[in-house]
Amino acid sequence: MSHVILAAPHEDDSQKKSKLSSETRKEMNAGGLPINGKSRWGDIKHMIPVSHEKWAQMAKCGKGPPITRYGLRCSFQDNDEILAWLNDPNGYKPKGGPIDFHSTLGQKS
Repeated sequence: MSHVILAAPHEDDSQKKSKLSSETRKEMNAGGLPINGKSRWGDIKHMIPVSHEKWAQMAKCGKGPPITRYGLRCSFQDNDEILAWLNDPNGYKPKGGPIDFHSTLGQKS
């Protein structure tokens, strides 16, 4: 005799979106990235059409959003810069340069 196990119904994406407040929806773009704040590579890799290495090279030469480093293994980028690049990859100009907090930790002023 076989047993049938009934699972609880899962929420689909439309139900999850309806639970978001209207302010939260205004602050997010179609890809789900908040307009304000910072993101790491794992948060944005599904939206970026190039590899992680190419993305870092583009940031280094000024053709991509600048990467802010906070230590050896922690880096992030401003969401508004990422969204600006996604809207116009060929005409993108970064607002600021890259920041390397790790290199400034040992310096005394």
